[in-house]
Amino acid sequence: MCGAYCYKVVKPLLNFLELLRSKDEQLAELQTKISEQQASIVSLKESFIHTEAQLKQQIELADDLKKNKLIQDELLKSQEKKLAENAAEISKMQSEVKSKDSQLNEKDKEITHLQSQVKDKDNKLSLNGNKIKECESKSQEILKDASCFDKATNVYTIKVPDSKTFSVSCDSQLAGTGWTVIQRRINGSVNFNRNWEEYKAGFGDLRGEFFIGLEKLHLLTQSQPHELYIYLEDFDNETRYAQYNHFVVGSEAESYSLKELGEYSGDAKDALRPHINMKFSTPDRDNDWFFGSCAKTFESGWWYLNCYYCNLNGPHASKGADSPTPRISWNKWKRQALKSTQMMIRPKHL
Repeated sequence: MCGAYCYKVVKPLLNFLELLRSKDEQLAELQTKISEQQASIVSLKESFIHTEAQLKQQIELADDLKKNKLIQDELLKSQEKKLAENAAEISKMQSEVKSKDSQLNEKDKEITHLQSQVKDKDNKLSLNGNKIKECESKSQEILKDASCFDKATNVYTIKVPDSKTFSVSCDSQLAGTGWTVIQRRINGSVNFNRNWEEYKAGFGDLRGEFFIGLEKLHLLTQSQPHELYIYLEDFDNETRYAQYNHFVVGSEAESYSLKELGEYSGDAKDALRPHINMKFSTPDRDNDWFFGSCAKTFESGWWYLNCYYCNLNGPHASKGADSPTPRISWNKWKRQALKSTQMMIRPKHL
């Protein structure tokens, strides 16, 4: 009804409405963008806070790293100083090692030289050892030849070093093997009231009663260590023995003194020990402590003191003879006369 008029009037309104609608859309779009930006701002704020916290941590970490670096620098300087010191020490030690190597080389040369000398000495020692063994073997043979070693009971000729040969009576039955009889009393068939020279040389029958002689006795006991065995028998055929493990008789210059006896063993009791260190006496050579002469009084030669505890060279008396009768006696066993005795010696080490 309104026609063109209405169109003219309505069209601006329509255009304005369109414009309003367009503005509303733009406003809505802007509102949307504002909301998005606000959300972005919130996100950025959060991100900033987080980044700021990370930055603080990084700053703290950087500070720690700086401190660690300072510490490491100090350690590095200390280690470098130590390395320098060690290098100097190593250099010094290398120098010392070089010096020691030089000394070792010298010592090696000395050792080689000494080994050569030792080898020469060993060869000489070996030769000397063989010679010593030969000498020992010869010495053993000489010493065996100077005793009754390995000899049966009989009379043999022996040779003591530095003396002439002489005959001896050997006994391997009475007390084992190898004994040289130096005195034997049986029945009174030989007179023992002799002078110095006779006792020095020896007398009697080697197969019966005899005394070997003081000079031979000295030569035997000084040539090698000997033990002494004394056999005793009374008129009732009861027997005893006395044994001494180191028997030594001195030289004539020492008056054939009884120098040593060693340790005693046996069942006769030790009657010879009081006579130790006493000189030998005979009726014509008085060496005892008695105001008179023991040898003259008791008619025999012996190692008297004042006068005796035993006397195996006294006269062969009858059964039951007692002091002061001169007799064969071993007073620490019994004071009555003994019927028979035998004194024997044997090398200790053969």
